[in-house]
Amino acid sequence: MASNDFYFLRGVKIQCQTGSILLDDQQISTGQPGEVTGVREAGTGYYTRKMEKLSSIIEVLNQRFGTDFTPADKLFFDQLEEDMLGDAEVVKSARSNTMENFAYAFEDVFMSKVIDRMGQNDKIFVKLMDDPEFRKVVKEWISRLVYEKARG
Repeated sequence: MASNDFYFLRGVKIQCQTGSILLDDQQISTGQPGEVTGVREAGTGYYTRKMEKLSSIIEVLNQRFGTDFTPADKLFFDQLEEDMLGDAEVVKSARSNTMENFAYAFEDVFMSKVIDRMGQNDKIFVKLMDDPEFRKVVKEWISRLVYEKARG
């Protein structure tokens, strides 16, 4: 196929060189690309994740339990959530059960994931303390990130 080939299919023009798609006769005549959107609803539930402000999550925990967590402490909870989402059985259970029934399966795995996460964080701490080269690489990486974010 040559780089200037065009294909027309029911008012759709595909230009192979740039990969652009023109959707209707008006767009074809003006040369303006259209917009293709994905299916948003197709008979399945449409899920929008409710996002809580970081400060409000930490604030609720601190008020309710008398803790003094900072926004940096939320990382542990984020890691725990990712660990759970990475467990195929947990995801399968969530997809095939009501929240009430899912809670039973979740209960069985939750504490083991908490313990696993503590062990993983402990391994990082020990590695940082025992391996100067590892510590140097992590320190340089984090210092660059902090510097760039602090400077906006």
